[in-house]
Amino acid sequence: MAGPSMRSGGAIAYDSDRGVTVLWGGFRPLAALGDTWEWNGKQWKLVSESGPGPRCWPGLAYDSKRKRTILFGGEDEKSHFFSDTWAWHGKAWTRIATEGPPARIQFVMGYDSSRDRVVLFGGVNDKPQRLPMMSGSSTGENGYKSNPDLRLVDLRLVRSHLWLNKFRSLSVLPIRMPPPGLLSARASVQS
Repeated sequence: MAGPSMRSGGAIAYDSDRGVTVLWGGFRPLAALGDTWEWNGKQWKLVSESGPGPRCWPGLAYDSKRKRTILFGGEDEKSHFFSDTWAWHGKAWTRIATEGPPARIQFVMGYDSSRDRVVLFGGVNDKPQRLPMMSGSSTGENGYKSNPDLRLVDLRLVRSHLWLNKFRSLSVLPIRMPPPGLLSARASVQS
């Protein structure tokens, strides 16, 4: 296989310790994906087809202290929203938390090395409503706490979105995101 299939709604993070970009999951028409790919700067490699169930719009961030990539949230093709947290160690996915921030999609996530925290910001859930910034230990040990000092951001309007085009290159495009539940609506129309 030359590389990942065309998709939208995938999650991507750079593993600076191993020098690879990790791509996980996403969506292609009528199906959420659950595969893990790595790009070493020259070629793609499929490294796993197990771990978190297929979903799109999750968050992914690299925790440089613990040398692992963290995945949170997402939505499957039946409009089920996830609030679990997984870690990729370069070989396999491990679920590290089943509770934490409210389930959501279309949010921004990153690792704050000065506070040793994975931080996620905004997003929408199945209500839909705006969600505040959340931060917590990437190990899940200390739980997650809302930060009331930060303004809410409605990421339903504009979001940088990952696309893999037909040339297997990466593009980040600002697009208007579909509303939650669109995946199942498309599936029922096609049935």
